[in-house]
Amino acid sequence: FPDTEEAISATKMLAKISQAKLKKRSTALVLSIFFGFLGVDRFYLGYKGLGFLKLIFGLIFPIWWLLDIIFIATNNIQDSNGMALEK
Repeated sequence: FPDTEEAISATKMLAKISQAKLKKRSTALVLSIFFGFLGVDRFYLGYKGLGFLKLIFGLIFPIWWLLDIIFIATNNIQDSNGMALEK
């Protein structure tokens, strides 16, 4: 292996992803339906910044809540590590 900064960074990223637990789509969908307006679904998927924004603006912009339900139900969203949701 070359001892470049890119190789070290890629190795660290792979280690982080391999240690991450897969997020379940069913759990994300239930959280999105019942608590999505609070951003709980985004926090669950690892998107802390988007979860916080959704917490602040979720009641003002309910379309975001509806879109997240659709994205999760149709499996068109990934967790913050770029991994597909587990069925």
